[in-house]
Amino acid sequence: MHTKRWFHRPTLPAVRISGVVLLIMVIVGAAQHSIIPAHAQDPADHGVVHGWVRDAATGRGVAGARVQLGSLVVATDATGAIPPTHLRLAGPVQAVDVEVTALGFGRWLYVGVELAVTHPVELHVELTNQPQVRQPQANVGVAVAPFDGPPDYIKIGRTFSTSCVYPPTNVQRVDQVPFIDYVQNVLPNEWVPSWPAASLDAGAVAAAQFAWSSAFVNGKWTRQGYPFHVVDSVCDQVYKDRSPAVNYTSTDSAVGRMWGTALVRDNKLITTFFRDRDESCVRSNSNDCMGQWGSYYKAQAGLSGLQILHHYYDPVVDVRTAPAYRGLVLRQSPDLQLWPGRTQTLSVCMRNVGRATWQHDSSTLNTVDPLHPQNASYVSPFANPSWRSTQQPATLTQVSAATGQSGTWTFAVSAPPSLAPGTYRFVVEPRQADGTPIPTDSPLSWTINVLATAPTFSQKTFLPMLSAPSAAT
Repeated sequence: MHTKRWFHRPTLPAVRISGVVLLIMVIVGAAQHSIIPAHAQDPADHGVVHGWVRDAATGRGVAGARVQLGSLVVATDATGAIPPTHLRLAGPVQAVDVEVTALGFGRWLYVGVELAVTHPVELHVELTNQPQVRQPQANVGVAVAPFDGPPDYIKIGRTFSTSCVYPPTNVQRVDQVPFIDYVQNVLPNEWVPSWPAASLDAGAVAAAQFAWSSAFVNGKWTRQGYPFHVVDSVCDQVYKDRSPAVNYTSTDSAVGRMWGTALVRDNKLITTFFRDRDESCVRSNSNDCMGQWGSYYKAQAGLSGLQILHHYYDPVVDVRTAPAYRGLVLRQSPDLQLWPGRTQTLSVCMRNVGRATWQHDSSTLNTVDPLHPQNASYVSPFANPSWRSTQQPATLTQVSAATGQSGTWTFAVSAPPSLAPGTYRFVVEPRQADGTPIPTDSPLSWTINVLATAPTFSQKTFLPMLSAPSAAT
């Protein structure tokens, strides 16, 4: 997350300030925002801004541009570089307005640049002859009530970098992934996978709730008009694609154990900041902040994940918001054609985002009457002898699928000779052995086009070309 500098990963984050000349900075405005030389600055309570200002038409640096960071003003150097500027922050994160003006260019304004202690923000400013203003819209974030459970999916702006850039022009694409996948891919990059399970449990909740609160309740990026909820850098939390060389067992297990746990105060989600050490949280005057090393030491002392969370974030109530059963449909077979005597195989793969584990012998697919879903005696006309029963096409293929894991169901469907040609809808619902439904994010249904007879295909004869004709000499 962007509220701490990693203490054990020297490659995170690289600060690109080569060639930047430190200018004499002008102190403007309130005393609590005074600029302090880098060597005198306490890294536990300051944010750093650097970057560049360029002419959008030519790509050349704009020298002498006026850059106002909240109440502070600095100027770009001869190359257009913004000197590293240090600001004391009132907490682990503080939003400031950034305004850039230069002779011959329109005003550039970004309202709400989030500065974070210890993690530099790069400003990439391209000026034109027209004013440019980006400011938050009315809150268009998805207002997710804490007790409704975590979001199903999240959209990630992929920069493939750890550097925090404003505006996020380094986003190369937007990936939509299950929210549980996002948390599983954040935790091993924000925590140490070899740490005690209780520390990882606390980290799993903090990482999940930070994104849940920041992106879906507060709408950090969507309010600015961007088509993503988070970016994969220290602007939010470091997210990386999975590597076959990494063992994710410990962190995935932690996410599964704590999935859906929410820390609620006054019936609202809190934003779960975390930093490297406890003293960093204290210096930044943040009550809702956990020290990562502190979670390690408390786990070593025997505290559970929930006890660690309460130590850092109280007063809060911990609530398990995720339902016992829920699945996200990752993929399913396409619609199909059948004719008398024809059998085809269908399959569906789902991610388990409930708290309970799916089991091979008890997690089944059951047919549903497409016209009268409450008809308990419905028997599908597409039943196949391989089904478990006339109403149960399949059971879970795997032995089990725990929270965060995927499960697959595969089964055959057939068209009996007596079935009239036409278009049919085939619907199934995952359930437990006791009849408890497993709700899904989208219905499991197929359109089946039944033909009177098998389709015929015209056959053509192709003569192979043995060799290309040789060129005349």
